[in-house]
Amino acid sequence: MSNSPWGKIDYSRQLTRGVRTVGTAGHGGFMISEGAAKRLSPEARARGEQWSTYLCYEEDDLWNIVAFELEDVRKALGDKVSLEEILHTLSAWNADYLIERGIDPEPTGYKYYLKSQEDDKMRREENPDFIVAALAHSIADVCQNIPAGTVKVWTADDKIHYVKEGTYDACEGRLSKCVEVTL
Repeated sequence: MSNSPWGKIDYSRQLTRGVRTVGTAGHGGFMISEGAAKRLSPEARARGEQWSTYLCYEEDDLWNIVAFELEDVRKALGDKVSLEEILHTLSAWNADYLIERGIDPEPTGYKYYLKSQEDDKMRREENPDFIVAALAHSIADVCQNIPAGTVKVWTADDKIHYVKEGTYDACEGRLSKCVEVTL
């Protein structure tokens, strides 16, 4: 195997029978053979990406589904990750998977998941209250006579606003929680 869904494979290591971890120049994940994939729940299989005869789970937020379900994979990873850490990460990024399996998400991770879902919805809806980007005071701002202590923010409706720096730090990505600066 020389390629993966993430590109040309730079390294590959068999963790257990039918389960490999692979890496490319910029990404990687787990590649699971058809036989080994049968050991996964239907919910886990539904989240894998089919690549030739493999189900693939990328390294950022899907690998932990495989590690959660397959004890031999967790053992092969050794001390690098605990079941508690995996559950927390799943709760933060894939709580829907846990819920579908009838497993209660870990509360702190689940809170992050719910906020991410809300943020994604606001972004899709181009909500004018949702801040999608920010830039602290810069030389360009000085040239435009924008006062120090001001943060330039962009909202999901593609509008630019200027807010007081201290209020931006605590606004949780919501324009309505900031104090706008009138220029």
